[in-house]
This record gives sequence, structure tokens and C-alpha cells, in this order.
Amino acid sequence: MSSVLERRRNEADRRAEADRRAEAREERNYATARRRIVALEKSLGMIVGSLEPNSHQVDPARVSQFRQGIEVARALLGERPGGG
Repeated sequence: MSSVLERRRNEADRRAEADRRAEAREERNYATARRRIVALEKSLGMIVGSLEPNSHQVDPARVSQFRQGIEVARALLGERPGGG
């Protein structure tokens, strides 16, 4: 009889541990996704900030900022440099 109780306790402990691990994994996934979203927002801010006011053209003085924003966005989206 005690072996049945012990087995049930062990199963409950394993389930509880699996639940804790799943919750920790979800928290890590959320934190990673949140960091990527924030970085992408900053990247888009760099791109938009490099445009001339009331225009869709890049301000010649901010071309490097525009390119850096594009490269950061590509890296976050898992694309290779050069659009490939």
C-alpha cells in the first residue's frame, strides 16, 4: 500500500516539476519575443528617423542610420544581409 502512495507522490512531483519547467520556458520565450519586438521598434524608429520630413526619401546626412536600421531589422527577422 505504501508503494502505491509513494508512486503517486513521485508522479505528482514529476508533473509539478514538468509544470514548473513549462512555465519557465514560456517566460523565457515571452522575454525573448519582447526583447526582439523592442529592438525591431527601435530599428524602425531609426529607419523612419532617417527620412526627410514630409517625404519618403532618405535624408542624405542620415544614410548610415537608415542602413543600420535596415540591417538590424533584417537580423531580427532572420534574413541574411543583402536581402537573401
